[in-house]
Order: sequence, then structure tokens, then C-alpha cells
Amino acid sequence: MKLNKLIRPFLIIAVLIVLAPQQMLAQKLKVSCVGNSITYGGGLSDPSTQSYPPQLQTLLGTTSWSVGNFGISSRTMLKNGDYPYWKEQIFTDAKAYLPNYVTIELGTNDSKPWNWNNRGNEFVSNYKEMIQIFQNLSSKPEVWIGLIPPGDKPTWGFSMVLIRDSVNARIKQVALQSGVALIDMFDALGGNKVPWYSNYFQADSIHPTQAGEAVIAQKIKEMLLMPKPVVTFANGKVIAPVGADYQWYLNGSPIAADKGGKLKEFDVKESGRYKVSIKLITSNQTRIVSKELAVVGLLNGSYYLTAKSNQKNIALSSGQVAVSDTIKLFASDGSDKQNWGIASLNNGYYTIQNVFSKKYLSLGEDKAGAAVLQISTAATDSQMWSMIRTTDGYYQIQNKKNGLYLTVLNNSQTDGALMVVDNQAGTDNQLFAARKSGVAESPFSGTAISIPGVVEAEDFNTGGEGIAFHSPSLVNNTGFYRPEDGLPIDTLIGNNGYYVKGLLKDDWMKYTVNVTDTSKLNYEFKLLSSDIAKFHLEVDGVNKTGILDLLSSNSNWVSVNVSLKLAIGTHTIRFYVDEGALSIDKILVQKDYGGKFQISSAVSGKNLSVYSTSTIAGYRVAQYPQSNNTSQQWVVSYVSDGYYKIENVKSGLVMGVPSSSVVQQSYTGTATQLWRFVEKSGGYMNIVNKSNGLFLSNVTNDIYFILTTGSDNTFFLTQIPSQQLPWNNQSAHIPGVIEAENYDLGGESVAYHELDGVYTNGLYRKGDAVDIEAKTGGGYDVYSIKPGEWLNYSLVADSTANYNLEFQVSATANSALQLLVDGAIKDTLNVNSTGGSQTWTKNSLILSVAKGSHVLQLKSLSGAVSFDKVTAIYGKQTAVTELNNAQMKVYPNPVSDFIYVNTGNLLNSNYVITDLAGKMVLSGQILNGSGKINIARLSKGTHILSIGNEQVKVIKNK
Repeated sequence: MKLNKLIRPFLIIAVLIVLAPQQMLAQKLKVSCVGNSITYGGGLSDPSTQSYPPQLQTLLGTTSWSVGNFGISSRTMLKNGDYPYWKEQIFTDAKAYLPNYVTIELGTNDSKPWNWNNRGNEFVSNYKEMIQIFQNLSSKPEVWIGLIPPGDKPTWGFSMVLIRDSVNARIKQVALQSGVALIDMFDALGGNKVPWYSNYFQADSIHPTQAGEAVIAQKIKEMLLMPKPVVTFANGKVIAPVGADYQWYLNGSPIAADKGGKLKEFDVKESGRYKVSIKLITSNQTRIVSKELAVVGLLNGSYYLTAKSNQKNIALSSGQVAVSDTIKLFASDGSDKQNWGIASLNNGYYTIQNVFSKKYLSLGEDKAGAAVLQISTAATDSQMWSMIRTTDGYYQIQNKKNGLYLTVLNNSQTDGALMVVDNQAGTDNQLFAARKSGVAESPFSGTAISIPGVVEAEDFNTGGEGIAFHSPSLVNNTGFYRPEDGLPIDTLIGNNGYYVKGLLKDDWMKYTVNVTDTSKLNYEFKLLSSDIAKFHLEVDGVNKTGILDLLSSNSNWVSVNVSLKLAIGTHTIRFYVDEGALSIDKILVQKDYGGKFQISSAVSGKNLSVYSTSTIAGYRVAQYPQSNNTSQQWVVSYVSDGYYKIENVKSGLVMGVPSSSVVQQSYTGTATQLWRFVEKSGGYMNIVNKSNGLFLSNVTNDIYFILTTGSDNTFFLTQIPSQQLPWNNQSAHIPGVIEAENYDLGGESVAYHELDGVYTNGLYRKGDAVDIEAKTGGGYDVYSIKPGEWLNYSLVADSTANYNLEFQVSATANSALQLLVDGAIKDTLNVNSTGGSQTWTKNSLILSVAKGSHVLQLKSLSGAVSFDKVTAIYGKQTAVTELNNAQMKVYPNPVSDFIYVNTGNLLNSNYVITDLAGKMVLSGQILNGSGKINIARLSKGTHILSIGNEQVKVIKNK
């Protein structure tokens, strides 16, 4: 974006005003408004003020709220629609905004027949996936979705009936299945009223007027500010507040109607997180979702019952299935003989059934000190037990018939200790941990966690002790979250989520993740420890990080970072404690932008540099034409929470913002010195300051950099590796094909030279400035190589030979490429105009090269050449005829074993004999102008003897 000189002073003043308030953007509650042209403001004279996102900003005020408009016309929720929202840069921007709330208003364009009739069955799954992607952001936003407004315009493909009865019906389904709030925009903007479009719609009867957009803004404001309903728990029931048409959820998943999921209140059978979706008005589809309520102390499922006194498990004494076998304590072995199915009864008691024998825990005799047995039925009070949770997370297990408590006899510490019933003594031998077990491991939410994304420590897989986690000596004594699992989970300060606390040596947790990015990713572990601890991360059973150290954090959360690159798809990761004790909040996984770079402005094409290459703190960051000066090189290093420091190579100082100017400073780790990278289209980046959320920007025609509010300020990062290397660390081979886009690694002035330093498309190798485009018919090409620009390719010649190089090239004007090998000029490839950059021709030349490793360089001499690939084959020699001059004589010819060669004036000459395919089969030297060559090992037939530029056919006759 270019700015008029008269505007620039006002822009700088505006920047200073923006920087002044203490209430920074980063501290506000942010709303991402996602949608199509209705969100963008299609048809309005000034969408920037009249569409519903800016009107919502006005209603909420600017002190505590920031609303972003992420609408784009014609876009669909369907991934396979004609214009999917998923493929747009604005979708990335909506996520990068890190909102606290997300509103989604998509579906109108999905209703077009060519979208809905072909792909409508994918709408629900696509919608639910988008919701989950937003919910998985590190900001953990609350998502609100809207029914689409009424519309009817057959000439554009819109039908009121299809919108109302099909698309909106699916959106209601999404809201109920995903447990998110629903705003009825259909009814708010007229719905089935006739004429529904008279007050709030433009003449096209699809796009709202400014007044219609105001209605949407008001509805969203009401929902955002409405107090969330509160669920209560009493007498074994969860109870919803007053409303209509209830839908309950347990741990985020809908509860079926036959299990009470549609009732205002119902008996609960198991611990977990309960919430309810409620319609506010029976005649309207708008729904609000309550806060979650953690219900603890209810046990249903399979558990290991571990005595607090000795950490041994209640188990069958003999391992048999006989009735009346006594129950004893044994060290944990993970077998079903130690596994108990606990089932809640309506009267508040439980049955406790052994998974191996299928028999129930029961009294032996009705007296204190009597042994506990297993029996076949669970029909009497002798087989019914209360599970009384204590404040430290353990359970007292009391028999219904006589009120006696399950007890470890004599508080024994040995295997085989007998279990009895006794009077309450309040000691550890009457306290038991109930650790959930299971055989089916699965993601906690039912869906693999997306990577990049956030792995919350407390959301380890389901499956229980020894399968999804291991913590034999720990108990979830808080009961805040997943109380049935044996990992201690506590709340973060301010009740802002949960963390797993106090993990010990050899404790571990597993998570199922879905990797969607093949880039190198940074794994940031948020950890807490009062001493030295060690840990590692396994992927599919393989230690991928090695042992990582965590020093004492003095009760503060600290970050430990490691970079990993994983294959696309589903993986199981395991967090394992190797030494000491630690607590973990989460693993934040993001693209790793670390490395050494030149940073170029998209506006000017110039590089960020230190002014006058100074190494003194306080000097401003400026822009200069591209060079190899280290003052234009920056080391980007990850710090925490998605932010990086940007350190100048020459000065060793970091980029910071003490006021309105961007300068270099000594690193202190303050927010003004930390930056976040946000990917934009074409491989460009926003560079965002942590302290205020403002964007790094250069003002056109100004040498210096400032901060602004405009997200259109973009930069390109060109990585500078430490040395030149082959692409993918694998040299190309000739004979073979060398793809143009697979030039060497090493960056600017090492692997290539690019004059403008700006990567126009960002389709492939986004860290480099070479211009790469999608080639018609598939693949990529390097386009418009300008005079002075060059590319290097590491290659290995399989033989010493003449190679025919066939270049696939195009040019809009007559051009020329120079061919160099190992720095020496070999030839020039002239390319006549092909009439277009995607109109290809094939030009060839012969390259003589020795066997072994080389660097091939293509350098533009004139014009602008686009280059797709070069195919190298052995040079064909079938057209060579015998020479009849005095420079080289060969006799006898044809010959069987030896030929005699007279080279004339070529006194000391190297010779090469090749077959007709151009492959070398023999080489040597002729001294003093004549000599004998043994050709006995040659195969029968015609060969070519080459000495200098002279060639002759040699025919071996047997």
C-alpha cells in the first residue's frame, strides 16, 4: 500500500496516539466475526462502518472489546464448495487474531443448488470441524454460530425453502451436536413474515441494509453480555435453569435422550463435566449454553482400588473364579484380577464386580474383622457398598448391611495382605484410591488434538491407568476435573483452566494428535518445578526429543522448547517424567519460524537493517537495498507463547519498541522486544509486537520502521543457512532430471541470487526469495529469471562423458542463460521468445563433464527466462563420421585387440572412448603424439575415440 506524502505525517501522529493508551489491544476481549458477504457488508456504501462487525464494536465500546471483521463475499462453509472459506487468507487471519469469542455466519452460499445438491451431506462435518479448529486455539475462544438470514433470489441460486428447511436445519444440528450457542438470525431478520425483506434487506433481498446489519450486531451483543446459565447439583441430580428444549452434555459430548439428556433435571451416574444447551424462547431457535459444572465422586466403570497405606491393589487371592475366594492385596500388575467394575445404584450404593471372575465383593461374615469374599450375585445388602470420597481424594468403602468399612488387615505392607471389614478407625488402611482402568484408549474429546495447536495436559487420552496414563502413587485429590482418573488435576490461578500437578519419576500421559503441517514445529512445554526435573516426549513409542532438563522454576511457570518435524496424520505422543517432580499446564505447538534471515518489506522490497550498520543500542531499524552485510541479517529465536526475539547478527542487539520508533536494544525479555509472526498469502508475514498487538510497518519513502494498526503491512523472510547444501540433502544425478525449483539450500548469495528479494507467489520453498509459480499441467517452475540472477544445483555425474542437456524454458522476449560448472563458464543457452511465460520450448546443448560431484549454475545474461527443468542424457554420437585429416590416424580399423594412434601435433593428449549412447568405456593418455591402446575389453561394435575436439569411429570386429 503506497501512502501520499501529505498523509504520512498524520499516520505517524495516529500511531503515537495508538501507542499511548495503557489499555492495549492485547488486553481486550477479542471477537472474530467469520462469514461471507453478509458479514463483510456486501452492497453497503461503507462496509467498514455499516456492516455488523463495526456496529458491534460501537455497541460494545472500545475500552474492553476489539471486534475483527473476517467476512469475505461468496464464500462457503463447504470445503468442496465453489468458493470455500477454508482456502482464504482471511480464515488464517481470523485464527491468528487469537479471539476470545468467534461468531460464524456461513451457509448462505452453500445453499446454491450446485453446492448443496452435490456436497450438502458434508456441511455438518465441515461446520463441526471449523468449530473445533477455533476451540483449539491457544486463546480457547467461545464459539457462537448463527442461522443464516432469510433470502430468496432464484436468479442467483437462492431459495427461501432450501435456506429454511435444509441449511438452517443442519446448522441447528451442528449447534446441538457441538454444544455451542445458536443465534436465530433467520427469525431476527423477518423469517417467514411476508414481506420479510421490507425493513432490513437491500433490493437484492439477500444482503441486509445498514439497519439489518444493526439487528445482527444487537443480537450478538445481547448474547455476548448475557449472564451464562448455571447448572446445579443436588440429591444426585443435575438441574438446569428455567428455559425450554434442553440438551445436556457430559465432557463435551451430547447425552442421549434415553439417558436423561433432554430433561430439565435427571439422576447422574458418573462424574464429569456437565453443561446444558437451552432455548431462550420456545418459538425462537436461539440457544445459550451454560457454564460447565464438575460433578465428582460418582463412579461408574472399571477401576483399580489401591490402598493408601501400601499402594497395593485389591485383588483375587487365588486368581480363580470360585465362589467365596478371599480378597487380598497385591502389587500392581495391570491384570483383570485386580480390576473392578463399579456400578452406581439408584439408592446411592455401588456394586463392585471383579472383571476377571465376574463375581462381586461381599461380606464373608456379618462381624468386624470378617474376611471379604467374592460371590456370584449382587442381590443383597452384603454386596452393596457406599463410596465416600474424602477431602484428599481417597475413598472410604462402607458395607450397606452392617456399616463396616473395607480395611487392610493389621495395616499390612506385604503382598497377600487380607482384606476384612471393620469399624471406622480413620486410618490410611481404610482409604483407597479409585483409578480408572480400561482397554479402549481414545482421545479424551473423541477427536484427535490438531497439531499445530494446544495439547492441554489434563486432556490426556481415556483408557485409564497403565493405558492412557501411569501414576501409581498419585491421587486426584482435588476432584475439579476428571476425578475418576488417578492423576492430580488442579486449577490455574484465576480458575483459567487446569493443570496436572506433582508428576513423579516414571509417571506419564498419552495424547492422540493429528498432525496437519509438515513444517518444523516448536513444542513449548509449560512446566513448573521446585527442583531439577527431567522429561522427554515420545512419538509412536520413539523418544523424539531426548532427555530435556527443567531447572527449579521457583513456583513460576517456565517454558522448555524443542523443535520436531512429524509426518502428516495421526500419532500418539507420550509425555514421560524421567527424574524429579514437575507440573505441566500444556504443550503449545506452533510453526517454528526460528533461524537466520534477511527480512524484506513487501512494500519496498528492501531489507530490515540497523541504521548505518551501527552496533550501538538505541539506533533505529531502517531499510536498505539487499546486500550480504550482516547488519541486514537477523537471528529469530523462540521465547514463549508464540513470541520470538529478533536479534541483529552484526550488533547482537534485539529489535524493540521503547516508544513509537523501532530500535535495537539489549535484550531484557520485555513484551516490547517480543514479536509474533502471522502468515499471510504469498508467503508473506505480519510481524506483531507483543506489548500492544500493533504491526511492524515501513512508511513509503521513509527509511525507518514504526508500528501501525494495519495488518496489510507484510514482510518476507529469506532464510540464510550456514552453508550451501543440495536440496533435500540429495544431489541430482546425471543422466537424470533436474527440476528448476529444487535449487540448492543456502539462501541468498549462496544458493541463488534474486535481485528484488521478494517472493511473489509463496507456493513452494516459502523461506526463499526465488520466484516460483505453479506450472500449467502440474508442478512448479522458476519464472522470469532476470539478468544478473542465478541458481545453483549440486549434481553428480555418473560417468565422464559428453551429456546432452535439454532445457525446458520459456520467454516473452529473446533471452540468454549462461551455463557454469564449478565456477567455470561452459556455454550459453539462447532462448527465443516463446510468446508467453507458460509457452514452453526445448533448447539443447552438449556438456562435457568428468565423473563425480559438481555445482551447475544457471545465470541470466539477458531478457527474462522461465525455467521448468533440464533433462540430461548421454550425448548421442551416431552422426560422427571417420575423419580424413592428418591430425589423428587410427589403424588397423576394424580391429580386434590393439589400435595404434597418431595424434599429429597433439603431443600429450588424454583420450576417451565412448559407446554410441555416449557412455565412457575407456580412458587414458597418448604421449609424444603416438601410442598403442588395448581395446580387448570393449564389446563388439562401433565406438567413438575422442582426443580434444577430434573424433573417429573405432570398429571392433570380435
